[in-house]
Amino acid sequence: RLPFLAFFDLWTLWKLIQMIRHERIEVLIPTKRKDYVLAGLAAKLTGIRCVLRLGIVRKLRRFNPWHRLIYRFFADGIIVNAQEVKRVLCQTPWIRPERILTVYNGLDLAMLNQAASETAPPKRFGFSVASAGKLSDRKGFDFLIRSFKRFLEKHPDADAGLYILGAGEKEVALKALSADLKLSNRIVFTGFLSNPYPLLSHCDLYVMASQNEGMSNALLEGMYLCGSAIATRAGGSIEVIEEGKNGFLIDYGDETALCEHLSTLYKDSDLRRHLYHQARRSVVEQFSLPIMTRQIECFLSNYSTHSAPLG
Repeated sequence: RLPFLAFFDLWTLWKLIQMIRHERIEVLIPTKRKDYVLAGLAAKLTGIRCVLRLGIVRKLRRFNPWHRLIYRFFADGIIVNAQEVKRVLCQTPWIRPERILTVYNGLDLAMLNQAASETAPPKRFGFSVASAGKLSDRKGFDFLIRSFKRFLEKHPDADAGLYILGAGEKEVALKALSADLKLSNRIVFTGFLSNPYPLLSHCDLYVMASQNEGMSNALLEGMYLCGSAIATRAGGSIEVIEEGKNGFLIDYGDETALCEHLSTLYKDSDLRRHLYHQARRSVVEQFSLPIMTRQIECFLSNYSTHSAPLG
C-alpha cells in the first residue's frame, strides 16, 4: 500500500519505482488524477508504459499545460468506460483518438447473483424505488427527492418508498430536505452497505439522477437486479438505455419528467416486467466481466515493453 499523499509525493514515487523494478511491471494503470501524475513520473523514470483509466466525462482545456502534461505526456494510452467520455476527450486537439479505448464496465454476474440471494430486509413498501452512490452534489439525490415528492403528491394513496443507499458529505443535508418535504417516513437512508444487492433485488425501480458520470456501475447493477431503470443523460447512460425499451432517460433537473416516469411505472406493472427482462438482457450481453477482460488484455498487449515503440 502506498499513500499517494500529493501530486509529487516523493515517498510514494520512490516506493513505486522500487515495486516496478522488483515485480518487473510493464504497464501501470492509474485511476485517479493524483495517481496519474505519480504513475506517469514512475513510468517515465523506469521506461515502462502508463495507461490512464478514466471513468467520468472530463472536458480538457486546450491551453492548459497541466492537462497536456497528464493526458498527453504522461499517458501512453487511455481506457475510458463510455463512448461519451472518449468523444469529449477528443474535442481537445492534442488528444490522439487512436490512443483511447472504450471498454464498458464488466459486472461479475455470478458474484452478483450469489450476493443478491442472501436474506433481504423485510419489504417496507408496495412500490420501492432505489438509488445508490456517494451522497454528493454530483449524484443528484436532492433532485431525486424533490421529484419523488411530486410523485407522491400525484398519488397520495400510493404505498411507495425510496431507498437511498450510500454515505457521504451531503447525508445531513439530504435528510433535512426529506424532513422539510415531510418524507421522513417514505425515504430510507441505509448508509453504507457492504452487500446492497439483496435490497436492490427486492426493489421495483432503480433511478440514477447524476449530473455527470462515466458508465455507472450502480446503474448497471440496478438494471440487472431491479430491472426497471430511469437515468439522467449523463455520460454512458445514453449508451446502455434505449428509451422505452429497457428504461427511460431524462435530463438532469427535470423534476416533471422524472415524476411522470415514476408515475407510469408505478401504474403499469406489465411495463415494469417488460423493462426488467430487457434491462437484464442488456447487461448480460454488453457488460459482463469476461468481455471487459478480453478487451483490456488485448489493448494492454500493445503497450507492453516488448511491443513496438509508440509513435
